[in-house]
Amino acid sequence: MRIDCNITENYLKEGLRAYKQDGQTIGNINSDATPESIKKSVEMVQKWSDRYPPKTYLEDLLEKYPNTELNIRGVPKFCPNLIGLEDIAKSNCIERCVECWNQFI
Repeated sequence: MRIDCNITENYLKEGLRAYKQDGQTIGNINSDATPESIKKSVEMVQKWSDRYPPKTYLEDLLEKYPNTELNIRGVPKFCPNLIGLEDIAKSNCIERCVECWNQFI
């Protein structure tokens, strides 16, 4: 799943993720920014994001436990809340299983 860094919130999140992962700032926009420098900055963050896509909870689980049994929807047969992922919505859990497991970490 590709993240659209033209959306400001995504641009900021991916720029922060790049900083946390690589320890370097990419796509820095300052108060003297021009339209061209902003476009270049967004392009840099987009390229980084495309090169290093974030993992989902499901991808992380299957990387660590590749033999996890999946249900007909392609997700584990248990709720992510059962393993301590409290930030995932608890309401309508049965109907939202795929959505919960496919959230980005």
